[in-house]
Parts: sequence; C-alpha cells; structure tokens
Amino acid sequence: MYHSFNPNCLAENAQKVVGVLNALLPQYQIERRLSHAMRYGVFSGGKMLRPFLVTSAANIFLADQTQALRVAAAVECAHVSSLIHDDLPGVDNDDMRHHKPTVHKEFDEATAIFAGNCLNSTAFEILSDQDTHNDSLVRLKLTKLFAETITSLQRGQQMDIAPERQSFDIEQLRNLQQLKTGALIACAVQAGALLGRAPDSEINALRNYSYYFGQAYQIVNDLLDAEGEQALIGKNVRKDREANKATFVTLFGSKGAFSQAEFLLDEACRCLTPFGGRAEKLIGVAHFMIKTPLDAITHSASYVAPSSLIRTIPGI
Repeated sequence: MYHSFNPNCLAENAQKVVGVLNALLPQYQIERRLSHAMRYGVFSGGKMLRPFLVTSAANIFLADQTQALRVAAAVECAHVSSLIHDDLPGVDNDDMRHHKPTVHKEFDEATAIFAGNCLNSTAFEILSDQDTHNDSLVRLKLTKLFAETITSLQRGQQMDIAPERQSFDIEQLRNLQQLKTGALIACAVQAGALLGRAPDSEINALRNYSYYFGQAYQIVNDLLDAEGEQALIGKNVRKDREANKATFVTLFGSKGAFSQAEFLLDEACRCLTPFGGRAEKLIGVAHFMIKTPLDAITHSASYVAPSSLIRTIPGI
C-alpha cells in the first residue's frame, strides 16, 4: 500500500484546506498585524498532515467531505498555534520553520503569542458552527475532543521545558510524545471518525493507530534533528543535542531508533486491519511519512521534507 500511495493526494488535500482556511480565518480591520501573523503562520508551506488524517478518517465512514474540510481546517489552526508557541524564545527559541522566519521573528513576540491564541479560538469558532455539522451532539463531541487536545499540548509544552527534561527515561519520553505530537494526530483521526458517527470500537482502533504512528513520527523527527541538514529540512537542526535533551535517538541510538520507528509503523498499520481497503490512505500516508525519511537516512541520501510537496497560497 505504501508504493501505491500518491503524495500528490496529500498536496491536493492541503490545497482544499488552504481554500477553507483562507475563507474562515479572520481579517481584522484594526488589528491587521494580528490577522497577518495568523495567516503567515498558517500559510507557511507546511505539509498539512493532520488535515489529511481528518479527511481520510472521515472518508472511512462516508462523512460529508465539506464538513470534514472544515474540521481539518480547525485541526490545522490548533496545530499551527502549537508551532507558533513552541518556537517562542521562552520555549524552543527557534528562528526558522519551513525555510522561513518563525512568526515571532517575522513580527514580534507579543504578536506571535496573540496569533497562537487567536488560532485556537478560531478552531472552536469553526467547530461550533452549524456548517461543520447539523447535529449539535457531534459538534459538542468535537469541541470536547479539541479542548482535551489543546490542554494536552499545553501540558506537553510545559513538560518539554522542565529542568528534568534532560534526564527523561523512555516512559517519560513516550508520555511527552503522547501529549504533544501524538495528541494532535489522535485528535485528527478521531475527529474524522466523529463526523461519520463511528462506533466506539472503531474510534478506539483509530486511536491505537495514532498512538503508534505518533511515536514513529516523533522518532523520525528526532533522527532528522540528529542527522538531517537544515537547508533540506527547513528548520534548525541539532537543537536537541545543543540543549542536551533526552530523545529517542539518545536513548536508543540511531540504529535502535530506526528499528523502533519501523516496528511502530507496522503496529500502526496493523491497528487498521478491521477497516480493510477503506483505510488505505491512512496506511499509505503513515508509510510515506515514516519510510521516506528513514530510507533517505539509510542510503545517506539527501532528504527533502514532505512539506516541499505542498504549495499553499500566500493568503496574507
């Protein structure tokens, strides 16, 4: 299924989500700098993996794709908010993302904080609208899911800057991953399933998929930080090493981390067995996002981040 996955479908979905976001993001007349910062962060050229997970999961349950794109847009708002806040000087202190200056570098720190906050509230505005779903119970479930996810992200960000972060063991590292990377991936697939009124048993299967996929995805990020090149990845590298942070690479070694990522990818796909061919896109994108960089690392090839496939509109 990996070989049958066409990366263009990731880009095509991103373009659709960009169109929805361009229509839904606020255009403040007085605080234009704030709305420009929000759009700068959202339309920065990211791969929009999480929106793709929303629409792919929704498709399994034959949910309305227009509604799914709205939820996908809300997920991307929450995701970009977390990136903006992660990049701040008081957190990761990054000055580059997707080959561009981070929001606080392009604008200023206060505006970046406000932009991240407004993107979170925009996500809830989208979810609460009847256009997202005509069933108020579905909207309520989506809102609760997002609230829990954003709380998880804040907890993970706090955990990531804790003094003891340098000496995390494997269980602490997995907990951190679940609160940050894993939380949004889980939110995306569950949101798509909620749109289609999926039964709890199938939502649990998707949640398990996201648990393994999220861990594998974080390991790949750790490997790229340790061994990738800034010019190709589009953001600063060796940051974890400079901060002396424990990562999956420092705990397992590069070869061990590589093996763990492959094992977790297989487990993620196994969780989707009950869906048969309906989950082909979820399996395909997991292979693409994990195997592509792993193969590049294995063969010492130049790795170009999947975000380079995405060509979003400026939107500012």
